[in-house]
Amino acid sequence: MSTDRPNSISTTRRVGLVAGLSILAVAIPLARISVAHRPYLFGQGFQYYELAHALASGQGFAKIDGPGQATPSILRPPLWPFILSLPMRACPQCNSVTVVRSVEVVMHAITVFGVALLVGLLSGSRVRMLLATFVTASLPEAQPLLLGGYCEPCSTAILVVGTLLISFSERLFFPGILVLSFLPLARPNYLLLWPGVIVLLWWLDSHHRPHPTFGTWRRLIAATLLFYVPTAIWVVRNYRVSGEFPVVAGTSSLTFYGNYNPVAAAPGPAFGMFTIPKTTIKQTAGLSEVATLRFYDEQGRKFITQHWKLLPLLLATHVIRTILPTPVDGAHQYSFWLFRLLLYAAMLIAVRRHVISLDSWLVLVLACSLLVTAVTVVLYSGDIRYLYPLDVLFLAALCTASYKRRQPSSFTGSNFNATDSNDLKAIH
Repeated sequence: MSTDRPNSISTTRRVGLVAGLSILAVAIPLARISVAHRPYLFGQGFQYYELAHALASGQGFAKIDGPGQATPSILRPPLWPFILSLPMRACPQCNSVTVVRSVEVVMHAITVFGVALLVGLLSGSRVRMLLATFVTASLPEAQPLLLGGYCEPCSTAILVVGTLLISFSERLFFPGILVLSFLPLARPNYLLLWPGVIVLLWWLDSHHRPHPTFGTWRRLIAATLLFYVPTAIWVVRNYRVSGEFPVVAGTSSLTFYGNYNPVAAAPGPAFGMFTIPKTTIKQTAGLSEVATLRFYDEQGRKFITQHWKLLPLLLATHVIRTILPTPVDGAHQYSFWLFRLLLYAAMLIAVRRHVISLDSWLVLVLACSLLVTAVTVVLYSGDIRYLYPLDVLFLAALCTASYKRRQPSSFTGSNFNATDSNDLKAIH
């Protein structure tokens, strides 16, 4: 009896910790949306809702122009509308805003819980797990994403869970890649993620630098093929319904033209800001979705060809606009900007002091996510939607800083304890 008691106590503590983290992960975002004063979706959220509604009503991934006029759409990536369509199909009479925001809460809770487990896996500290849970769940910039119906909470949950799985053990490496393979179907710019991982691993390995264990290069090639399977299937579908190839999401053409047109490049306070000229909206009135997106793509290329000397200044302006707050969107943007400023400063200090281990999958995925975000911001425009997944990974990395490295088994076994005397005191 006495020999079994310590293990049973340890198991009870782990179960209690996981249960407590789960409750916090759900309760905090639920409280955040419950105090919201916007009884409607906004921004891109309504477009995702319309596609989800079409799926739930049996009309497929389509744009509904009127009764009986459902046209297959290539405008948005499919994963987020598909996820939203599931509760809509199960409860067609439920309030649409409530359904969308409830799913957003679930996605954010998965992100929060995944970050907590990542921190626990890498640091072995319960205190750090609780800290990561509170901070990630309370991220100020998540609020408009949760309320508006955006896809970023979904894509961030996929990014965190996939990273957790490939970090946990070799047996979960390919399941983790499978999870990550759905990421471009929520945020297409993450098509660059896994190639970035491969290139960075190759560089670390060739320069004999510390890096995560990955077995053989043949294994990584198989992982790369797996990463692109869902996207390839979706690209084939888009080609069949539109004749355009390759297209993951037609919004790339819209975003491209919105940043490279005479209005966006006109001197003044709106220089380098995403803008669709009113004249263009009139020109595309009555055109099909495919024709409109083709028009945007052609006009954007034409503008770059004719104004290539403006490109360096436009690209630099995209970065500057991302770094600076955007009060035009509301005074709350200042709080988002201040938080990011503190977060990035803390990350720079941690990197300079070498208190973050560089041989973990978390840091590797973080570095490649930073590359993905940088490319997106420079070529297009900056937005908190692009920065949000990156900020979540920054938080996870900071919560694992300055720790004594343990084997992953310490998280699942009876040795899951705090890493320093302060954490031990806090636990006991």
